[in-house]
Amino acid sequence: MLNMRHSLVSLIAISLASSASVVFIAGCSQKTPEKKVLISADFVSHDPSTERRSELLYRFLKGMTYVNVEDSGNAVKQFEAAAKLSDGNDELLRAQLVSLKIEEGDLSAALIHSQKIIDSNPQTYDFLIHAGILDSLGDFEAAQKYYMEVIKVRPDDIPANLYLANALYAVGKPEAAELRLKKLSKAQPDVAIIYYYLGGLANDQGRYAAAISYLNKAIKLEPDNKKIHIAYLAALINQGKIKESLKLASTLSTEWQDESLSLVLKATETLIQKGQPQSANMFLRSFLGEKSLEIQELRRHIGILQVQGRDFTGAVYSLGLVLAKDPNDARARYFLGTAYAAVNSRKRAVLELQKVPESEFMYVEAQTFAGFLLRQLGDLSGAEKAIRLAMAKLGEPDVNLQTFLVELLRSQHQYPEAANVVAAILRENPDNPKFLFIYGTILEDLGKHEEAIEIMESLIKVDPDHAQALNFIAYNLAERGKDLTRALSLVDKALADYPEDGYFLDTKGWTLYRLGRYSEAAKILSRAVNLTGDDPVIMEHYAEILLADGENERGLGVYLSIVQRKLDLNDPDIKKLSARSRSRIKELVNKKPELKRLIELSGYVQD
Repeated sequence: MLNMRHSLVSLIAISLASSASVVFIAGCSQKTPEKKVLISADFVSHDPSTERRSELLYRFLKGMTYVNVEDSGNAVKQFEAAAKLSDGNDELLRAQLVSLKIEEGDLSAALIHSQKIIDSNPQTYDFLIHAGILDSLGDFEAAQKYYMEVIKVRPDDIPANLYLANALYAVGKPEAAELRLKKLSKAQPDVAIIYYYLGGLANDQGRYAAAISYLNKAIKLEPDNKKIHIAYLAALINQGKIKESLKLASTLSTEWQDESLSLVLKATETLIQKGQPQSANMFLRSFLGEKSLEIQELRRHIGILQVQGRDFTGAVYSLGLVLAKDPNDARARYFLGTAYAAVNSRKRAVLELQKVPESEFMYVEAQTFAGFLLRQLGDLSGAEKAIRLAMAKLGEPDVNLQTFLVELLRSQHQYPEAANVVAAILRENPDNPKFLFIYGTILEDLGKHEEAIEIMESLIKVDPDHAQALNFIAYNLAERGKDLTRALSLVDKALADYPEDGYFLDTKGWTLYRLGRYSEAAKILSRAVNLTGDDPVIMEHYAEILLADGENERGLGVYLSIVQRKLDLNDPDIKKLSARSRSRIKELVNKKPELKRLIELSGYVQD
């Protein structure tokens, strides 16, 4: 996490504005060797203090470069080198090291750097982080002091109060922990987690009626939290409410029948029916945990709530601390991945998501999310691998995963493999409109135009109003100049549902052009160009229609704009313009020689 502080900003300003010398730092990257470029040897300072500050600044900026490309290992090396050069006023640097050391799982090192911040110029969140490191290391007594520093500034802060209650409980002060939670519940009456832990503490002390009351409130506030339901069931058993316990266990078991938790409930139900409520309670206790307040569970719970509340920076710290203590916590790993993704650290997000073990229930979701992020990062083969792993684990067809896989294969121009995947799906679901359409477009990619049309024709028999299929057939007919009356009818049917679709309008305009109705076609193509953001194919159609309608200057101007747009976008396919475009551009150059230089600059080479 990047905490903006004045001290290092001041250090940067001092270093750059030093009267003794001016040092310029070269831009750094992963592949660039460390190098400092000096303006002139005459300007190099021999003042050790100034050189030390300059070196510190260089290391810090290089470390930030590595942070920006999500290379944590090299970032740590640079920041540690900078820290050795520091003599104070380096909270921003230390904050980076705290964050990275937590990520590495090195809490002892994180504590050292955090203590430097606490000893220098701490802010409220610094106390919260420092206390978190302490209680993750088991020093609950020391952590209390720093949680209190946060509460002095933010009395109703939920995480700080919950963590303080946990610390009090951990050092053998359950009554003080309960008082802290009761006070928090009055300030924050709509937070389920507070009542959940109050219920646990009451249950510990044999106050089962109070436990039931607290847990009932928690359920009302967070009805989908299954652990609260389990705790409520345990409280009912403890109070001797056997009938209510059996009814609840049976109800929950039915509701959760497709989940592993249903096995827990069925086992509990069996033990109660056998007259062994104590054994049932012990069984549930082993699931809930021996302690009513436990720092790992609490911190994970808060981290997940922070993700849901969009406090992603807080979630990264909370879940990072959980994993620093227990790297095998799969739920924390998954939610940390989502938090990284939310702050655009997609590489780190993928690393976390792909560490979720195959044995965990969220494995499929983790691999799917990783695949999505890998596609965003341009790693199409990595994304394909992740999706195939998710599909293999799932063991049954999933239309969303199948569609995603086909998209990835097409993006890699693996059209035969994409066709095979879709064909396999259609063997099981031959009339599925979605996959019929995808199959038709892939056949078109493969150059199998007649087969593609056959598939689309079969699709509109299954779904006569499938707009994309109607447009597909209409456009193919228009391109080949066949059955143009039918083509116009089909595209009009598509436009009835999507009147502002620029691609459908292009098909209609191109069909009208083929029918010789140039003025009508020009009006429609003008709309299509505006709606599609200057799609080059649609612009070519528009230019051709203008020329056919006698608008020579306008038509040639559109062709020029196609070249100019490709130049502006640095389009690598500029030399792959259609034969029609190449011919028209030649004509343009012959009529207006002054434009020849622009054509040459565009990279276009005339035939």
